[in-house]
Amino acid sequence: MEQTPPEQIDVSILVPAYNEEDTLAQVIERLLALSISKEIIVIDDCSTDRTGEIAESFGDKHRLPAPSPK
Repeated sequence: MEQTPPEQIDVSILVPAYNEEDTLAQVIERLLALSISKEIIVIDDCSTDRTGEIAESFGDKHRLPAPSPK
């Protein structure tokens, strides 16, 4: 069976986020609207608000790296 090659990604966009529950969804939506092939990586820096939950709500449209051990 022939496999379809993965989509070519032109740019990786890193979004550092610390307690950004008020703005994160709008930022991700605007990035998703860009007409380029991209990956959006949200880096939640141990937020104490809903930042991680909001990032996760975008499902497979983003990648949320696991937090690094301290």
